[in-house]
Amino acid sequence: MTVIAAALTMNNGVVIVGDSELSNSFTRDSDGYSKIWEHEEEGYIFGGAGRLRELQIIKHHVEWPYYRDIYPPEEFVVKEVVPRMRDALIDNGIKMDDYESSFIMAWDDILVVIDEDFGVTVPLSARYAIGSGQSEALGFLGNEGGWTKEDVIEAARRATVTAVGVGGPLYIVDSIDMVVQQADLIV
Repeated sequence: MTVIAAALTMNNGVVIVGDSELSNSFTRDSDGYSKIWEHEEEGYIFGGAGRLRELQIIKHHVEWPYYRDIYPPEEFVVKEVVPRMRDALIDNGIKMDDYESSFIMAWDDILVVIDEDFGVTVPLSARYAIGSGQSEALGFLGNEGGWTKEDVIEAARRATVTAVGVGGPLYIVDSIDMVVQQADLIV
C-alpha cells in the first residue's frame, strides 16, 4: 500500500512525493524506504507503487532512454520506456501475469503515468496520484493548477492519515533539483 502524489508546480517543476511504509498481509514497516528516486543522467524522476521487488528492478535494472522532443511524451514512453521496463522485469524473474506495480515518471515539466497494465497516461491536469492513497491525494490537489511543492507534500500527508497501508516518512523529489530528500526536513 502506498501513496505517490505528483503535480507540475509553479516554482519546482514536477514534484513527486511518496510515503515510505512497506506492508504485507501481516506486518508493516515504516523504516523509511523511499519509493521515490531520480535518474540524474537522463533527467528523470520517479515514484513507484506496488511490489518492492518490481520497484527495485525498475529502479536498478532499466536502461533509460534519452528523451528527444521529436516525439510526443506519450509516444516516447510507449515506444521507448515501456519495452525497456518489461524487458528488465522479465530478465530478472518477474512473471508478467503476476505484475502489479504502477509508476509516475517525470522530466522537465512533463508528468507521465505508467499503469500496472503498462498503459501510459499524460494527465492533462498535470497532476496525478497512485497507490491506495490516490483518492485522498487527488482530492486535496483538485483539478486546478497553481500547485506548490507544499501542496504536493500535504496531498501525500493527508493520505497517510486516512488510507490503509500508507505511512512512514514522506520523501520528495522535483524535476529541477533532482535530489531525493525526506519531506519533513524541508517544510
